[in-house]
Amino acid sequence: MRGRHRLIQIAGLLGVLLKPKLLSAVRLFLWLLSTRIGTVMLGGKAGMSSQFPYFQTFSCLPRCQQERVLRQWSLSAFSSLRGVYKLFKMITMWAVYTKVCTNSVLLKGDNQLHRKLLNSCLCCLPSQLESFLVNSE
Repeated sequence: MRGRHRLIQIAGLLGVLLKPKLLSAVRLFLWLLSTRIGTVMLGGKAGMSSQFPYFQTFSCLPRCQQERVLRQWSLSAFSSLRGVYKLFKMITMWAVYTKVCTNSVLLKGDNQLHRKLLNSCLCCLPSQLESFLVNSE
């Protein structure tokens, strides 16, 4: 149940940070990754398998191939792929650094330091991502 609550928080973060046009582009991108042909289109050769079925959805790829796809996006000539890579990186940072640790002796309750760190990153990232996606059109 905790994992589902975390996903709802991440979806809420995207809804708040992204403008509707950008949010619909991210939805389309995630939908493409959930299809076999979309994974091949966005991941290239790294999105294919040597065994049948040759095309896999992104979630069915082994972790090493998923990481290879993400590295390709970070170095892509297409600014929209680089922008989506940065967005996913930002979401991952948010999910890790805002996690509240209640069982640890050192970190009890809310993790204020991580929130401050993340807020300093979040203030400029959505506008940079939007400029990447707008320039690619």
